[in-house]
Amino acid sequence: EDFDEAQEPRLHSVTIAPGAVAVGRSLGELSLAGIGVVVTALRRQDTRMISPGPQTALREGDVVVLRGTAEQLAAAEMRLLQR
Repeated sequence: EDFDEAQEPRLHSVTIAPGAVAVGRSLGELSLAGIGVVVTALRRQDTRMISPGPQTALREGDVVVLRGTAEQLAAAEMRLLQR
């Protein structure tokens, strides 16, 4: 059986940079689910949220933990960090 590692879901963390388009926008607005990515957790300073809801607004410095394939994660990271 041919195992394609690129299609295997994995976890990936993205830190929301200053000036990123995601700052101040909710997870729902960013519609990461539309590209097949699940936000599994959010770390903000000393707080960790598991499975944050779509109304959760992102702030500069937040660390978003994503789950998806390599291709989906790359698309999600571009969406989160574009300026």
